[in-house]
Amino acid sequence: MLEPLTKQFQNLYPNQIDFGTRVVDALQLHHTVLAFAHTQCGKTGSMLAAIHLSKIPLNRVFLITGLSSIDWLVQTKKRIPMRNIFHRNTLHLFFNAISKVQNPLVLIDECHIASKPGQIIHKVTSEVKAKFVLVSATPDWKRFDPLPDGVAIRVMKDPPKYISVDHFAENDQLLQCKNVSNHPDALDHIREIIPFLNKPAYHIVRTPRNELHEMTINNFKKVFPQYPLLSMPNLDILSIPPSVHTFIFIKDTLRCAVTIPKPYIGVLYDRFTRFPNRSSIIQGLLGRATGFESGHIVVFSYPDMV
Repeated sequence: MLEPLTKQFQNLYPNQIDFGTRVVDALQLHHTVLAFAHTQCGKTGSMLAAIHLSKIPLNRVFLITGLSSIDWLVQTKKRIPMRNIFHRNTLHLFFNAISKVQNPLVLIDECHIASKPGQIIHKVTSEVKAKFVLVSATPDWKRFDPLPDGVAIRVMKDPPKYISVDHFAENDQLLQCKNVSNHPDALDHIREIIPFLNKPAYHIVRTPRNELHEMTINNFKKVFPQYPLLSMPNLDILSIPPSVHTFIFIKDTLRCAVTIPKPYIGVLYDRFTRFPNRSSIIQGLLGRATGFESGHIVVFSYPDMV
């Protein structure tokens, strides 16, 4: 009977196995490999490929992230069946476990998170003696220019039929998000969505926190009184075809490393901010729109920063 990890490896796509192979080969001559892959490109499977192809016993392999995300933890454990997986809130357990291991391999997913001096991932890479695979769609490139000694960069090839951020920009499906909460023209901003309401679909809106969350929902209720408006629902519903247009309002979920089913999504509307951060934009709802079977989605985000 095949081990779970081996069984999962056999289900990977060629580009994931290719990327994992190149990462493992680079580790033969380097202590750290930066593994760059576009959002929703299959990097979790590529990490599984690297773990499997390294032939390092699983008790010496660790997969961690600076994200404090239960969504990430659940999704990653489902896709990579191994014990040593830790997110930000359990990294104290990681430090304890890795202290008992010789020659470990540490994969850091979303390695740009909490990686500045004084932050937890920086502490990991500077204090733990290990080989590292740093995985990200939005790494801090300044850290790698010039390339430090012992560090290699490997880039994942986009698979066939992959829908990139560029697809949305080039096909007029990436528009500027606006203040739909407490702006005098908030209702007019919301009405800009109307031309993109075709067949029934889910439309996900990221709102500010606190009272502005409810204010945003109330504004949408004025523009779309005939449609269901759901606040922070279980997102399993995204797998079920909707019978009517349905608006879903979220706060801080659906960020980097989270994959969602896309066939029934119509519009993704990111939260407006006066000072957008490019990394957050790529990793936000725009990044969730990339991948496969998503060419129909319209995204309101920050086209000038792509």
